[in-house]
Amino acid sequence: MKLARRHFQFRCFFCAMAIVCIAASAVARPAAAPLTFDEARAQLITNAPSLKAAQARFAGKKDTTDSLKGLNYPELGLELRYFRYEHTINNKQADIDSLSVNGNPVPLSALGLGSYEARLSQTALQPLATASWVLYSGGEITAAKRAASAAAEQAGAQLEAVREALDLELVRAYFGQQLASRVLVLRKELLDGMREHLDNAIKLEKGGLVTKAQRLQAQVACDAAQRGYDAAEHSVKNARIGLSAILHTNEPVEPTTRLFVIRQPIASLATFVVGARERNPQVRAIESLKRAAEQGVKAERARWMPKVLAFGSYNFDKDSETLVDTDWMAGIGVRWSVFDKIDRRKSYSAAKQTVAEAAESAEHARMLADAGARQAYDGLASALRQFELLESNLESARENLRVQEVSFKEGQGISTDVTNARIALTNVLVERAVAAYQFDLELAKLLHASGQMDQFSAYMRQADVIIP
Repeated sequence: MKLARRHFQFRCFFCAMAIVCIAASAVARPAAAPLTFDEARAQLITNAPSLKAAQARFAGKKDTTDSLKGLNYPELGLELRYFRYEHTINNKQADIDSLSVNGNPVPLSALGLGSYEARLSQTALQPLATASWVLYSGGEITAAKRAASAAAEQAGAQLEAVREALDLELVRAYFGQQLASRVLVLRKELLDGMREHLDNAIKLEKGGLVTKAQRLQAQVACDAAQRGYDAAEHSVKNARIGLSAILHTNEPVEPTTRLFVIRQPIASLATFVVGARERNPQVRAIESLKRAAEQGVKAERARWMPKVLAFGSYNFDKDSETLVDTDWMAGIGVRWSVFDKIDRRKSYSAAKQTVAEAAESAEHARMLADAGARQAYDGLASALRQFELLESNLESARENLRVQEVSFKEGQGISTDVTNARIALTNVLVERAVAAYQFDLELAKLLHASGQMDQFSAYMRQADVIIP
């Protein structure tokens, strides 16, 4: 009884320890958070530092553009001067025509002023209002405002380029993890099937229905299936790390949107090519840069032109005026820079070269976008063809496995035929999942090249086939 009781206590102790270990394992490894593709995209948009940086840059460029809207307006200012001065006047600088003291004229002859020198001093506090208004700048102001607007457009296009690049990477990582998970399931099914086949081979060997060599062949196939499962499990772990990194979270993520295929025709190649040349954000960014460079040319040309401005001032304290000050003043001035320390011809030529550089870069970007759209469209069609061919092979592979298993159990077939049939079925299922992944990725590449990545979810909802 004591031994039985002690045995029972040991069993309870080990059960309790097992429960504690399982609980600790559950705490140490938090469950993966399920996320649809649209939820993952929303999380990416919220967390991505590169997108936040691009948004800040775009907001800054817009603020710069808005800050220049008043360049055509007059400039008003208030000025307060406190100063002391001393000034000497003699007969060589000015003649005294008349002189009065307390309102009474003093004869100049009585003073005998043949030559004189007068020293004046004054301490003054002058509150002034000043104004200036550029009436004509040769186009410099207009060029500055348009250049700032083009820079804001470029920042907006770059923001869209960053967002679309992130969307493409999300498709690659999100559905890449789905592919890895699907392959893991298939490898597990293959491993389970190989273990079952090995058990059957062992039983049949004991009954004398199969040879030892056939049983060993089943063992080798089972070991190979185990290695394939281990490799697939490693791929899933890596895919989870990659997706979590893109979403900027330390928690594992479990995608719930399945791999898909669209069998119905999508838009024509010409539609995507036109979109690539017109809506691709990289192309639009460089074209905005070209427009900014063109305004730079106009600004350099404006440096050759005269500047016309209106100006004025008003003194609020008449008692503090100096001898040469005025109560108020208004006028128009013209300023023309005849000689500039900077070679304006070279500056103008440099600005034109910048335009040429931007134009060539824009054409190059259009060619790359065009080629990317064509390649992705062809890749999409190729992935669809591969998927449809594998669909037709799937039923044949399943039927072949069923026939080989029946033959082996009846002693009419050999172990190699069963393992080959099971491996062939798994390979078809794996290749089918890979083809679906390639379809999804090529669709994303096509939309990315044509500047339509925001339409990926809409295409996803048109799916004809969902991979379990």
